[in-house]
Amino acid sequence: MTKKMSFAAIAAIVCLICFQTGCDNDSSAQQTQSDFNMDFTGSFITQTVNSDTDGDGRPASLGKLEGMSNLGEATIQNVIEFLLDEPLGCPENNINFGLVLGRFVIRFKDTGDLLLGEWISGLSCFDPETNIAVRTLNGEFTGGTGQFEGAGGQMQMIATPLLLTTTAVEGYAFGGITGTISGTIVFGE
Repeated sequence: MTKKMSFAAIAAIVCLICFQTGCDNDSSAQQTQSDFNMDFTGSFITQTVNSDTDGDGRPASLGKLEGMSNLGEATIQNVIEFLLDEPLGCPENNINFGLVLGRFVIRFKDTGDLLLGEWISGLSCFDPETNIAVRTLNGEFTGGTGQFEGAGGQMQMIATPLLLTTTAVEGYAFGGITGTISGTIVFGE
């Protein structure tokens, strides 16, 4: 009876260790993930022609955003270039811009950890009468530092840029921006 109990006790301990350390039935480590949600405000400004990402002569914009996420206070810097595009689902009388290229860095204030990524698709609908745009960007996390080293996952930003200049159609703009981000971070992907 003692051998049976010893075997049962050892099996229970092994199962408990695998459960506690996140192993699947193949004894390989499972990836962990976390929802990521953030409300932000900030500003953006068109950069020099040297920031042109696709050689069309239109410069990219640099955004500096900050806000509170479910993982703590954070700042975001991103570089985004849009291209005047055919109507892509924007309201009538809006000017449609499709994403050319974009990258972002999210920095968490408490730890200094960085979460890096790129925008893979997006649309900006600009209303020239109000100087307000509605922007949706879809992005992927591509790694980072600290707890975000090797991170992956996806996120979506929905933002409202408020342009203070009227030359956005020619590629030069400055203004404020508010919005939300939602997505999932996969740690150690």
